[in-house]
Amino acid sequence: MRRWMVCLVAVLLWPSVASAQWAVGMGYQYGGLLGGKYIYDLDEANKLNVALSPVGGAFGYQRNMDGDKGQHALGVSIGMETMFQSDHGFAVATYNYYPAGFQKSSWTMGVDAGIYNAGPRCELYYCPDNKVGPALFFNLGYQF
Repeated sequence: MRRWMVCLVAVLLWPSVASAQWAVGMGYQYGGLLGGKYIYDLDEANKLNVALSPVGGAFGYQRNMDGDKGQHALGVSIGMETMFQSDHGFAVATYNYYPAGFQKSSWTMGVDAGIYNAGPRCELYYCPDNKVGPALFFNLGYQF
């Protein structure tokens, strides 16, 4: 959990905080249950994000798929739920719908789908008793 906080602080101290947004919501891309997300705009069509929740954290990327209208975005999110589940990791593809647009403040909703690791703590070595299963979450959030 400490490494997630160090990463979050590093992102917050990035020189171009002016081109950033915040979001709160629930879903894997928000770090698990209910969390906050710091969003760094790479350009009009691409975003990087760091999320932190009471149970874990996540890093992600999203790309606007609609051009000027910008209501549909696809991306990826990887992270861990560390608080209660001893470092269970996940990797999901994300789809989000932004009713007001990709860069504007509004509600956002979508789906996170992928895999999660429900086995023992394994970082750089093989664990034969790891259990990998499907991960699916309907996410809902508000982007400021």
